[in-house]
Amino acid sequence: IDAGLNKAFEEMSGPRRVAGHTPAVLLLTDGNPEGAYADSVRQAAQQIRDAGIQLYTIGLGSDANAALLREIATAPDHFYQSPTPTDLAAIYTRLASELRQVPAANVNLADTVSSQFDIVPNSFSGAATPQVNGQSLAWFLPRLENGVTEVSFRVKPKACGTFGVNDSAAASYDDNRGARRTLTFPVPTVAVTGCSTDLTDVFIRDNPQDDGRIPSSIPWWESPDIWVRHANDGGTQHENPQAGQRNTIYARVTNRGTTTVTDIDVNIYFGNPSLGLDWPSGWTALAPVPRIASLAPGQSTIVAIPWDVPNLVGHWCLLVRLAAPQDPIGLNNAPWDNNVAQRNLHNIAFPQPQAGACQLDDNGLQTDRITFGVANTLNTSSPVDLEITLSSQAAHAEVHFEPGPLAGRWSSLDGLVQEPDGRLLVTRFPARIY
Repeated sequence: IDAGLNKAFEEMSGPRRVAGHTPAVLLLTDGNPEGAYADSVRQAAQQIRDAGIQLYTIGLGSDANAALLREIATAPDHFYQSPTPTDLAAIYTRLASELRQVPAANVNLADTVSSQFDIVPNSFSGAATPQVNGQSLAWFLPRLENGVTEVSFRVKPKACGTFGVNDSAAASYDDNRGARRTLTFPVPTVAVTGCSTDLTDVFIRDNPQDDGRIPSSIPWWESPDIWVRHANDGGTQHENPQAGQRNTIYARVTNRGTTTVTDIDVNIYFGNPSLGLDWPSGWTALAPVPRIASLAPGQSTIVAIPWDVPNLVGHWCLLVRLAAPQDPIGLNNAPWDNNVAQRNLHNIAFPQPQAGACQLDDNGLQTDRITFGVANTLNTSSPVDLEITLSSQAAHAEVHFEPGPLAGRWSSLDGLVQEPDGRLLVTRFPARIY
């Protein structure tokens, strides 16, 4: 018995010991040592207890030395008497319950949201992210520790009334005895109020097809209600901003509702997408826009502010946020909040080329050339797909792609046709090279 306890101590204090697990030794014996004195057994047990290791003893057989086994156990109630082997199953089940500190493991959580609500995309938080299939959500958590474990998401009601938020919500899990259990959650009921035939809603479009309904469609980053002019000339045709110069940003605000909206604040921001566009850290606020005192139903108005464009050529983004006491901002998410819109654009170098030279914003029949490189920073070869998109294009314009050293290395083309000179003519956007 003492040799067995010493070996167990070596395991509990050696490299095979798993940090974070509950250290415990289970001694199954008749309690009658052979070839050793009882004091040797007591000494081996004391070493285990002094190391903070739980020592459980199980006396097997009617003649087991219960007194010695109860004495060497960590506590008197850590001794179990098992007259026959058939009693062991119940004892081991109880020990599993005591030793496992995890209330639940292999947790599958399933939630079916009522059809009266929309699930708000990217609103998930907590211990795990669900798999989403229509109105159904499914989470998996390998284990639950003691305390509170939460997962959360947001829903948006489709109409007024009193509804159950879920059609069903349940969890299945292994309890601390290893048995599979099922838990059914109650369905909360909410009352959605404040609906009327009147609609109070100012909005700014995410794309030319956007009518203000949520969510808007892709692309939501090409708002036609946000544009730039090189001068404060009132023009409505977008011009690529000139780096290092004062340009003017225009924004169109529309009241799509049936009530007059007052005190509308229009806030405009710019951001560098290469640095991330997380709200609000990824955006820089521009000069305040004069508050719109009142906007009648069906009416639109245009606001403008000067923009001292950073002296950097490249890709930038503009963000416009509308807020009014009657129509506050709900989410900082353009497709899911029609008070928010974004326009991606390209800063061009200043001064502009002479008339007739290549330039990005020339209205004449000129050729603009944009050169880019494709680099593989991995240490292995990798297949790469290229996609070419364009937010707007004059009716007379053509876009050609000169593949250079990539010529002929594609597996297929989509929206491009190879010309005799080796260039690829873009026939539709987005065009893709696979």
